[in-house]
Amino acid sequence: MSRVAAVQMCSGPDVTANLRVASRWLEEAARREVRLVVLPENFAFLGRTDQERLAAAEPFGGGRIQTFLAERARTLGLWIVGGTVPIATATGKRVRAACLLYDDHGALAARYDKMHLFDVSLPERDEHYRESNTTEVTRKRAGKIVQTAHRVISQDGKTMTVTTTGINGQGQTINNVTVYEKQ
Repeated sequence: MSRVAAVQMCSGPDVTANLRVASRWLEEAARREVRLVVLPENFAFLGRTDQERLAAAEPFGGGRIQTFLAERARTLGLWIVGGTVPIATATGKRVRAACLLYDDHGALAARYDKMHLFDVSLPERDEHYRESNTTEVTRKRAGKIVQTAHRVISQDGKTMTVTTTGINGQGQTINNVTVYEKQ
C-alpha cells in the first residue's frame, strides 16, 4: 500500500522561507516512505497585495517554484502535487493559479489551472483578499484553451465585472463583459 501525505503550511510573501518549510515537510515525508505529497494552495507564496502576487508569477516550464518542485521530486523520489503556482500570462497583467503534479523523476506529469477563485472581505478588520483581481481562468476543450475569463470585484464588494473572451460552444467568437450588482 502506498502512503500519501497532505501538508498544511502558513505561507507568507517570502518565497525562500516558504520553500524552506515545504522542503522540510517533503524530506520528512520521504523519511516516512510516503509516495505522494500534496502541498497546499499558495504553498510557495501568499502575497499581501495584487502587485506582490503579479510579481511572483513565473513562466510555465521554468522559474524558481517549478524548479524547486521538480528537484525535490527527483531528489527525494516523491510524487509532488504543488498546490498552486502563479504562472504568468502573456499580458503580464494576470496569473493562472496552476496546480502542478511532478513524478518521482522530477518530470511534470499534469497541470490543472484553477477555475473557482477565492475572494473574501473582513470589513471589521478592513482586510480583503481577492484572488480574482490577479488570476485569469481558462476553459479548455480537448486540451486546448477556448476561453479566458477574469473578474474584478469592487473595493466595497457590491459590484463584480466578468470579462470572457474566446469561442463559445457553437464555435462563435465571444467577447463578453457582464456586470453584477448587489441589491
